[in-house]
Amino acid sequence: MKQNFSILHLDFNQFNLINDSLGHTVGDKVLKR
Repeated sequence: MKQNFSILHLDFNQFNLINDSLGHTVGDKVLKR
């Protein structure tokens, strides 16, 4: 049986700081841009 597997790693400059300080809702909006 064959299975598919993938890993996606994205590194955004200062994104974690935005997400932690302004909240996940703002972080989601930044990602959508």
